[in-house]
Amino acid sequence: MDYKITNTGSYPTPWSWAVHPLYAVEAGDRIQLPGSIDSLLVEGSGGGRLGKGGAIVSWPIATLVNGSKTDLSVAHPPASGIGDKLFAGPLSADENWCVLERPSAGVRIRVGFDAAATPYLGLWLCYGGWPERPGTKQACVAMEPSTAPVDSLAKSGPWSRVLAPGESFSWPMVVELEST
Repeated sequence: MDYKITNTGSYPTPWSWAVHPLYAVEAGDRIQLPGSIDSLLVEGSGGGRLGKGGAIVSWPIATLVNGSKTDLSVAHPPASGIGDKLFAGPLSADENWCVLERPSAGVRIRVGFDAAATPYLGLWLCYGGWPERPGTKQACVAMEPSTAPVDSLAKSGPWSRVLAPGESFSWPMVVELEST
């Protein structure tokens, strides 16, 4: 997939981007990240189980605020009520992939991206923890190459981007289905 953004307006415009594919998961599905990624930034964590926004947790084994450990790389059952948004990055050129594997079916979804253009990787781990209102809950993982380690333009930092009038920016992403 090739993406392109163009500022067709008359004023400089702040922007950020993250892909938001929601992949349905079953308990036991596994998330794989490059071996060099050993920690993630917490954007949000349902019930504060991983701490407040801005906290850093270890990957793949994280310590919960109650002191117990959890393996973030393994999908939990929907009844667990988990909803966590995490970010890795900025990433180097060889940290440009992530995988969601369903061992029970022998398949993997591999996402590849240009880490120079999208240097962060968001992970939405939702095992019945969202939406917070009554009703049907999500059971999914989203692997989200992104331009920023936050979900809001209201939060700025060295990742912030602005497009001048007439300026464009392009970037690729690849999604592959593989047999294991």
